[in-house]
Amino acid sequence: MPSPKVVIIDDDEDIRRVLARVVQSVGLAPEAYPSAEAFIADADRRSIACLLLDHRLPGMQGIALLERLVNDHAAFPVFLISGTHDVRTATRARELGAVVVDKPFDTRDLGRRILASVNAKGLPA
Repeated sequence: MPSPKVVIIDDDEDIRRVLARVVQSVGLAPEAYPSAEAFIADADRRSIACLLLDHRLPGMQGIALLERLVNDHAAFPVFLISGTHDVRTATRARELGAVVVDKPFDTRDLGRRILASVNAKGLPA
């Protein structure tokens, strides 16, 4: 089985780059996608340790992908990252088991939270 990775889905290349550095800083391997559709078409879900998911994406929105993953019984932690979400969206994300992270975020704190979520799932880091 492939080694665990942290998947990043964000349409902003700069944010993908920052999140990849955060993931690498805690010793995990990032894999980035610019859209939910690109992730669906390409990702091997068996090796995902954690998902960092932007709320606003072109095409399928983050919350719609989160709902799909829950319906597919995905077993990895999800962080829904957003600079603009409403209370209803944040509540729905939490109901679906996601951790909601507001932009701007503290990179060190986010890195610790990612690593803790991976360790809590018992996945090798």
